[in-house]
Amino acid sequence: MYKLVAIDIDGTLLTSKKELTEPTRLALKRASDMGVIVLPCSGRSPSLLDNILEKFGFEVPIGAFNGALVLKGEEPLYEKAMDKDDALRVYEEGIRQGATIVFWTTDGKLAFDKNDEFANQYVNLNPKKMDIILLKDHMELFDEKIAKIIWMNTPEYVSELVPKGEEFVKGTNVICATSQPFLLEFTHTDANKSKAIESLCRTYNIDLKDTIAIGDGFNDIPMIEFAGLGVAMDNAPDAVKKSANYITASNDDDGVKQVFDKFIFGE
Repeated sequence: MYKLVAIDIDGTLLTSKKELTEPTRLALKRASDMGVIVLPCSGRSPSLLDNILEKFGFEVPIGAFNGALVLKGEEPLYEKAMDKDDALRVYEEGIRQGATIVFWTTDGKLAFDKNDEFANQYVNLNPKKMDIILLKDHMELFDEKIAKIIWMNTPEYVSELVPKGEEFVKGTNVICATSQPFLLEFTHTDANKSKAIESLCRTYNIDLKDTIAIGDGFNDIPMIEFAGLGVAMDNAPDAVKKSANYITASNDDDGVKQVFDKFIFGE
């Protein structure tokens, strides 16, 4: 029996309208009541997951910042910050590439390299009121634990940035992947969603073969390949689907619920 299910948020658990459907929520609750660990895994910060987790109706551990931070309640189970030198290089290269830089610390501090349309777009994605803090005025943030750095622009330009970012981080302690088409996210190589699964397996003494990972983005590939059963959404790109053992329905067709129905409830 599967004992842990790691689930991406945007494009997977939530519909294209950013909603958690009631059938999917009830499936999560039913599984939790059976003792299955439900593990939301997201590129978001913990604070920006609050409004979603409140809708669950039960407590869950979380994998935030693409696995750079794993929390059980207030207790950190895993934390892997970027090296300061690497973070500075990613920041400076992003500026050279013309991207808008989004900067997160593991304790939830957010900053940008400039106040432009993309910074405002990022802030407006989040339900909580957030001020735009400029990194140039707070360079001391680089001395803190850096969860991730994002290069943000149009989907078309970010698609051009992906190979440049991948080439730039070769031979470093940094990896990059898109979580959404307009975001290219950089984290420590030991900060990915598979680490969230690994840390929960240790905490709850779960065998890896008893885990499921469900996702739709390129940043979900590590956990999809790592879990006992890797599941891609029907709305995922082909490369993500190729990394999976099973393809479920899209996020607008309760694809996550269908995974629970088939592999947890046996229906």
